[in-house]
Amino acid sequence: MANGENERIRVYHYTDSRNWNGIVRGSWRSENLPGLGANRRMGKVDSEALNTAAVFALLSPLPNTWMNNPYFSDYWKVMTGEIGNVLLEIQTNPQVDQVFVVDRGHIAGHLMNRAGIPSKYLHETRKEAERQYMLSKVPLRDYLATQESQRISLPEVVFTQNVPIDRIKVSEQQPILENYLKMPKDRNYAILNIVDGPMHNVLNAWRVGYEAANGPLGRPARSKELDNLF
Repeated sequence: MANGENERIRVYHYTDSRNWNGIVRGSWRSENLPGLGANRRMGKVDSEALNTAAVFALLSPLPNTWMNNPYFSDYWKVMTGEIGNVLLEIQTNPQVDQVFVVDRGHIAGHLMNRAGIPSKYLHETRKEAERQYMLSKVPLRDYLATQESQRISLPEVVFTQNVPIDRIKVSEQQPILENYLKMPKDRNYAILNIVDGPMHNVLNAWRVGYEAANGPLGRPARSKELDNLF
């Protein structure tokens, strides 16, 4: 995919809209520089994972390798409960950037620990799972060049350096927000997030297309619970 030093590809990062002002202006997460800060630890107990901070991303907005994985078909639901609901696109040059792919299957296998999961993912301890997770790390450029031969079940993209704001844009695809809009219990929250939340201005391009296809979003009835969200 990316053969030249100047070639960039897109990867995808979900964020909570409440983080947007910190991304645009800079925050403690990014050493007060605009962009995404590599501040989340890759693990909790393995020493390398604990001491490696990263920005996490995916190879596509709704990765088939996650959503229809033969071993971890329901792990995507677990992940969407832990990540944000607004999709950002990151431009990266795999030939230059400190960006890697790791196999989240090692963590998923340890957590799920059920019949049908390959033995290489059935780690007895969290520490062992994190160790194998870290050992699965390959540069993104190598993963893209040999993708068919990679034995990675849940490919997760990690940047071990901050991602500057000029590499980031709000995507015109918003699959998780659109899914929330289909769910009665989440619809009001999603609409408020879109029309009044911290990212309402930058979600306009997506919103115009969505409303053209689905009709106006309208506004939810105000409530103390919704008022306290933003």
